[in-house]
Amino acid sequence: MGRNAPALLNTLVKKTSKLTGIHYVNEHWIGGLLTNWQQLKYSVYAYKKFNSFISPIMTKDIVAFPKYTKAKKRFDGIQNMVFKPDAIILLQATTAHKYIIEEAKRLKIPIIGCFDTYSPQVNIEYPIPVNVYSKAFCHFLCRLLVKVC
Repeated sequence: MGRNAPALLNTLVKKTSKLTGIHYVNEHWIGGLLTNWQQLKYSVYAYKKFNSFISPIMTKDIVAFPKYTKAKKRFDGIQNMVFKPDAIILLQATTAHKYIIEEAKRLKIPIIGCFDTYSPQVNIEYPIPVNVYSKAFCHFLCRLLVKVC
């Protein structure tokens, strides 16, 4: 997809999430997010309170606050999450996402995942063999999610 592909994909995922009300994780998966939800929901709640306090103060390029930026990458898409998801959608299901897949399998949460046919196969319930670097397919899948939800 090019040099700025991750930024485009992140923007597309955020916009789709806003339109559908589906929670997302774009940057960093928090280990134990699903299996240790009873404890992590307190961290999510603390981030949400902190974000409501600090976000009016933070403006682009005026104040650098690295811990806030790190927390925003981890919790921004799940700050309104109240319960565990019924299903997980991975736009790029690779062996690098094995922790997400293991947590979901442990809790019997089905995974819908897009994967390249030449990459190592991951064991998920609903695999979709596609070119995961195709902008057109990512847009198609996100539009489909918006229509379905």
